[in-house]
Amino acid sequence: MGPKEAEARPSRVLVLRGGAIGDFVVTLPVLQWLRLAGAGAIIDLACHARVAPLAYGLVSQWREIDSAVFLPLYRETPVGDEAIRNFVGSYDLVVSFLGSTTTPAERLRELVGERAICLDPVPVSNTHHVIDFFFDQVRLAGLSAPSPEESAHILPVIEVEARKRREARALLDEHGLKHDQALVVVHPGSGSLGKNTPTGVLAEVCQWLAEALEDAAVFLVGGEADEGAVARLVEQLGMPLPVVETPELAVLAGALAECTLFVGHDSGISYIAAAVGAPTVAVFVSTDPQVWAPRGPHVAVAEPTAESIRGAAASLAQR
Repeated sequence: MGPKEAEARPSRVLVLRGGAIGDFVVTLPVLQWLRLAGAGAIIDLACHARVAPLAYGLVSQWREIDSAVFLPLYRETPVGDEAIRNFVGSYDLVVSFLGSTTTPAERLRELVGERAICLDPVPVSNTHHVIDFFFDQVRLAGLSAPSPEESAHILPVIEVEARKRREARALLDEHGLKHDQALVVVHPGSGSLGKNTPTGVLAEVCQWLAEALEDAAVFLVGGEADEGAVARLVEQLGMPLPVVETPELAVLAGALAECTLFVGHDSGISYIAAAVGAPTVAVFVSTDPQVWAPRGPHVAVAEPTAESIRGAAASLAQR
């Protein structure tokens, strides 16, 4: 089914999505649904360049959401720019995650009227998972959408391009992490210090993983925002562990897809791990897992204690 009526199924859809890595990954089920519901539709995407490869296989093309063409959406005055009017107006449906009562929402409705579906990017209460919240809004807008019961089973899926999988394997090989090993990865950081497990707890977990999984290779992943968290953990451990870093999220996704176990926080990297199917322990410190827990085929939520994280890891091993 398409929006409102099957015969009104759009042929061209534009999705606008800003935000960080995790924000983007939880949007993937909506892209998946639009692709399924609008069979034959062309789905284009405006997002940040870094996250665009995570939508591989779901969209026809993408462009940078911070590009000049979209700047008129943020002006307080009505849009007089013909370039944005012609561009946005060429789509049969525009699904925006830039808010429902924001200036971009006002400008989009001015440009394309009812063809603009403007969604809020953050749940208004702590009773809905963010993905369910998105589908609730889609449904209220009059579009075809899964029921609340069905949406709970719609998982973000990241497909990694074959070329990026090969690059990921080469990256792991560089760090001595072989394809025939059980790979266990710990991501000690997140987008906020308040979301991070105490370093001593993570050190205890890493030591337990190394001892309990004798044939496994334990390694860390980190990025620019994680330097401090990684350095503190390595210092606390007192033993060398490989630290895998890559600026390309598609390559990181390919590496995580090879892992036997992932341990992380409420962070975009945890969302990626869950979406590529890696058994994922998501440790929640200050945010609500009822709203923000990653969804994937093998996900367990833990509290920031060594006992809870060990229990979550053991539960995944038993599935």
